[in-house]
Amino acid sequence: MGERALAVCLPEKSLYYSQWGASTEILWGVLAADSPSGQFRALLHGEWRFQGQLSVPLPDEIDHLNCEGVYILSDEGVGLYLPLWFGFPRLDTTPHVSRGVLVGVSSPEELSYRRMAFHRHRSEIGDAVVAGLFDERNALWTLLHALEGPVYPSQCLLQRCAVP
Repeated sequence: MGERALAVCLPEKSLYYSQWGASTEILWGVLAADSPSGQFRALLHGEWRFQGQLSVPLPDEIDHLNCEGVYILSDEGVGLYLPLWFGFPRLDTTPHVSRGVLVGVSSPEELSYRRMAFHRHRSEIGDAVVAGLFDERNALWTLLHALEGPVYPSQCLLQRCAVP
């Protein structure tokens, strides 16, 4: 499976894929670098393949279930975003891989904390759905609001959270 990652180069919106681009070495190298050139050097450890031009909003392009990291490259440096899948493993018989959010992270500690906290919240809210305390729309809405900081939801997620 690997530690799949996507990278988007701005302003041209070129999209790249790497099987190992979200390995701990690369993730932490980007976050620990003290300059944009250090961030770019850390990314060179991944084998990146051009995928084309980004044609939809970035959160809608991502397989949130199987992607571990998303990098945004610009003249200012590299931004790292954690894709989080908004599905409930015990309930989703056909997972919607584009149902998710991107959450910006700026340190290895924040990366670990956000990932761990999200999985804990998703598990607890999923248990509430199984117990009949939430319907899916309210569960997704609650999970979305449990996240701290700026998040970038996919259109698929927003449609599932919408009031009918």
